[in-house]
Amino acid sequence: MAPASEHLLQTDFNRAVSAQFAPREKRRGLHLLSMLDAELAKIRSQASDPMLRAIRTQFWREALYENEGGGHELARDLIACFSADQLMFAKLDRLILAHEKFQDEEALLETLSKEYCERQAALFELAHSYLLGGESERSCDFYLQCGKAYGGGQFICRHRPLFIGNEEHGQRLLHQTGVALEEISADLRKLAPRGRAAVLPLALAAPYLDLYQTSDRAGGQAIDLHAARKLWLLWRAIRKGFD
Repeated sequence: MAPASEHLLQTDFNRAVSAQFAPREKRRGLHLLSMLDAELAKIRSQASDPMLRAIRTQFWREALYENEGGGHELARDLIACFSADQLMFAKLDRLILAHEKFQDEEALLETLSKEYCERQAALFELAHSYLLGGESERSCDFYLQCGKAYGGGQFICRHRPLFIGNEEHGQRLLHQTGVALEEISADLRKLAPRGRAAVLPLALAAPYLDLYQTSDRAGGQAIDLHAARKLWLLWRAIRKGFD
């Protein structure tokens, strides 16, 4: 992996590894999508004022579509990678919109979990469209459910301390995640193999649910699946599908 991609292993291990199962010429593009998401996610933590958040988010839109990168290396890389396919390039704005949607809201647990799930939905749609040549194989609702299934399970595990004393929201998110996973299970089995790597993190959705349900929820630390188990689950899904 290139240095930037190696950094992605620290910020989004699941997608960084999943991208390695894509065709070699597509891996860089998948990495760049996750890197854009990480940069947009920084805005909430770096700026407390909604107006400042809006300005920083708008920078990315203008850098991509008006200012030839705006002097930012990642923006230039995104343009170089995606601009030849105008349909795919235009879709990058969907990820920006997913972040922008929640900028005016306080960083409450329910807001953060919704934002995270919608970000994941946008990433699934963009990555899948990219592997399929700019076209989405499924409806927007399918990707939204994918975001809930994967994002919900991962969120409650990674942010478990936040749910202590707020079990009601944890149970709601757990239920939402399970329902979403059930709704997309049949569609996942039908996905074309050439686009499978884009949605590969969904192979971890059910294990995340199991991990949370079997853990000591009174614990004060985040939990995650072991890296070796993730690799095996992802490898199995890429070879055999989502059965």
